[in-house]
Amino acid sequence: MNREIVERDADGNITKMYRYNAKGELIYTHVSDWEDGRIIRKTSYDASGNMTASFPYVYDDRGNNTEGTWFVYNKGVLMKAEFVYDDKDRIIERTHFGTETIAANKTYQTFDEKGRLAVSKYYEAWPDCAPVFTYYEYDDTGFTLKSTTEDENHHILHYEVLTPNEFNKVAEYTSYDGDGKPVYTYRYYYDADGNKIKAERYDGEGNLVSTEF
Repeated sequence: MNREIVERDADGNITKMYRYNAKGELIYTHVSDWEDGRIIRKTSYDASGNMTASFPYVYDDRGNNTEGTWFVYNKGVLMKAEFVYDDKDRIIERTHFGTETIAANKTYQTFDEKGRLAVSKYYEAWPDCAPVFTYYEYDDTGFTLKSTTEDENHHILHYEVLTPNEFNKVAEYTSYDGDGKPVYTYRYYYDADGNKIKAERYDGEGNLVSTEF
C-alpha cells in the first residue's frame, strides 16, 4: 500500500512530504519553504534525491496565491500552476502547465448566490480537447454531498458521493462511473480535534489498496 509521511515545522506547516510505494520504497519527496506563514517555494526530488523541479510561489497584494505548483500523484514531479481570482478572492480560473509527457489542463469555476462552487468547466488537455462540466450539490450546512461530471453533450461520465462526520468533514468519499458502479472509496479518520490522521483507499470491490498517514 502506498503511504505518505510528512514533517512539520514548529508552527505545524508541512515542510517535507515523502511518498512510498507498497514495498516501502521512496517514490519522491516534496520540500516546502515557508515565510510569514505561507509557502514561498516548493521543490521536488526523485527517489535518489535528485532535484526534479523547483518553483517559487507568488501572491497578489490581497495575499492570494497566483503562481504555485501541481503534480501527478504517482510521479511527483512538480509543475507550474497559475490562478486567477474574482473580487471575492475566489479562484475562477486555474491553469496547470504540463511537460513534454504530461498535458496542460485548465479549469474555469462559477459560484452560486451563496458563494459556493456551482459549476466547474475542465479541459483535460488544454487547449486541444472538449471540456467536461462538474455540478455540485450541498446540504444546509454547505457540506458538498455530491458532484456530477458530464461531457459536453451532458452525458454523465462519473459522480462522487461524500458523507460528513461529526466535524462536518469528509468521512467517506466514493466515486461511481456513469452507470452507477463504484470505482473507488476513500475513508478518512480524524483525531479528537478534527485533524485528519489517516486515509484509506478501497477499490470498487471494497478491497483496501492503500493507506496514507
